[in-house]
Amino acid sequence: MRLEIAKTPALLVILMACASGVPEPLPQLGRFHFPTGMDIDVPYSPDAGRRARFLYIAGNSNFDQAASRGVVMAVDLDGYGPPATGLVPPGMVDDGGWDGTPLSFPDVGDAGTVDPAVGWVYTDSLGGELRLVPTSAGGERVLLATRAQNRLAFIDVDAGALSCVGGDGGRDCLDDTSSPPLVVYGQNGGNQILDVFSVSPPVRANLAGGGEGPPEVFVGHLRNISTAVEGVFGVPANPYSSVSTPTSLTNVSAYIVRQNVDDPTCRMAEPIGTVPAAGVVGVPSPSGLFTVATGRFIGASPANVQVMSLPPPTCPPPPPPAGEVSVDPTPPTPNLIDLSQILKETDGRALALSTNGDRVFALSIGPDAIVILRIDGKAPGSLNIHPSTVVSVPTGPSELLPIPRTRPDGRAVGDLVAITCPGSEVLAFYDDELGMVTAALPGVGDEPFAVVSAPRTLGNGPGATILPGVRLFVSAFGSGQVAVVDVPNLMDATTARVIALLGSYEDTTASPVNPLTSQILTLPYGYSGSPGI
Repeated sequence: MRLEIAKTPALLVILMACASGVPEPLPQLGRFHFPTGMDIDVPYSPDAGRRARFLYIAGNSNFDQAASRGVVMAVDLDGYGPPATGLVPPGMVDDGGWDGTPLSFPDVGDAGTVDPAVGWVYTDSLGGELRLVPTSAGGERVLLATRAQNRLAFIDVDAGALSCVGGDGGRDCLDDTSSPPLVVYGQNGGNQILDVFSVSPPVRANLAGGGEGPPEVFVGHLRNISTAVEGVFGVPANPYSSVSTPTSLTNVSAYIVRQNVDDPTCRMAEPIGTVPAAGVVGVPSPSGLFTVATGRFIGASPANVQVMSLPPPTCPPPPPPAGEVSVDPTPPTPNLIDLSQILKETDGRALALSTNGDRVFALSIGPDAIVILRIDGKAPGSLNIHPSTVVSVPTGPSELLPIPRTRPDGRAVGDLVAITCPGSEVLAFYDDELGMVTAALPGVGDEPFAVVSAPRTLGNGPGATILPGVRLFVSAFGSGQVAVVDVPNLMDATTARVIALLGSYEDTTASPVNPLTSQILTLPYGYSGSPGI
C-alpha cells in the first residue's frame, strides 16, 4: 500500500524528523510547484530495461521564494493508472472511443507516487537544468544547477531512493559537501544575474593512450563583475561573495565549469571571455574533448558560438579553499564561430548534440530560431564546425531534445527535435530530415520548460508492452504540472498528442514571479526569475 503524503499522519513525523535543522517555511512536498529540470531513468537504470520507471524532477524549485528550500523528487511512474494499462488505457492507443481529452492524475502526494521516506531531498532554490548521470562505479546521480546560492547539487539515486552525496543520511542537500558552491577562486566580484544555470549531458573524453576518462558534465556559469558596486539592483550579494550585485553587466568574466561526476571537488573553470554560456555540450574528439557553447547576450552583442579543445581530465591540486572552483592556469583559447551574418543580434538558449553526433542544434531568441551547426571533422585540437541552417520556431524557445529515428527498413534519418517554447506555451517539433518545424503542440501547460523522452509503453512493470513511437514528459513551470505527450509516429510529428497531465493545475499568476517578464529582485538571495530567462 502506498503512503499518501497529504493524508498519512505517521508521515508527518517522518517529515518533521527529516526536516530538523531546516529553516522554515518548509517547501511543500505533495505537489509540483514551479517544476523545472528533470530526467528519466532511461537508459541508465539496469532494472528499467526499455521502460521508464522513475522521473527525477526539481518538482518544487521555489522560484517564488516562498520557502527556504527547493525539492527534488523521484516520481514512480508505475504508480499512475491501473497496473494493466499504466498511463495509457488501451482505447487511447488506437483512439478507440477516446475524445482527445488528456487524463488528469492527482498530485504526487495524493497519488502516492513519491516515496515519503526516501523519494525526495531538499536543495537550494531556483533550480534549472537537471541531469541523471552514470558514475564510474556503475551507480547513478542526479545533478541540479541552482541559482539562489549558485550551487551544483549532487544527489545519489538508487531505484527511486534519493540521498545527498557525502551527507549524513538526512534529507537536506543544501550544504557545501552535497551542493558545493560554484564560486570561482580568486575572482573579485559579486553575483551576477544568470549565474549558474545550464548542465550538459554527461560525456567521457577519449584518452590518447586508449580508453575513456571519467564521466564529466559542463556547467554554464557567469561569475565575476570586477567593478561591482551596490546600486540600481540594490540587493545583497550571494553569501559566498564579498561584494554586492552589480549595477551593470560590463567587465564580466564568464566561465564553463568542467565538473567530474564522481568527485564533487574535482572541477575546473575554463574562461570563455565576457559572454555567459547559455548552453554547453561536450563533443568527444579522437584524443580528447571539445566543448561547444552558445552565449547569453544582454543587449546588442554579436551572435557567435564558442568551441574549445580541452586537455585530458585532471583534478586541480590542491583544492582551492572553501569549496571554490580553480581557474585553469593554462586555459585553451576559445574559437569563435561567427553567426552574425545569419542571426545578427541574438540571445542564445539551450543546445544539444544530435543523436548521431554529426551536428549541434542550438536555440536562440531574437530571432526565435533553431540553428543547425554541422560538424565536418574532428582532429586533435580541432573541431570543424559551421552553421548550415537557421529555421524559425514558435515564440520563446527554451530547451530541446533530439529524438533518433529510423525508417521501416532500418535506415537512420535525421532527428526529430522536440523544443519547449514557454513564450508561446507549445511543444514544437523540428524535423531535421525535412529542415522545418512540422508541428506545434498546445496543451502542455503554462511555461513548458524541460523535456525528456522514454519508450512508449502500455501497462506497468517489467511486462509492459513497447509501442511504436516515443513518450515525452514536459515540465510546465507556470502551472505546476508535468504533461505526458505520446508521439506514435516519429516520421509524422502531427501525430503528437497530450495524453495526460500529472498533478493538478496551479494558478501562479498571483505569485511575485511573472515567468514571462521575470524582472524581480527577491531578498535575501538577489535576482530570480523564470528558469528560461
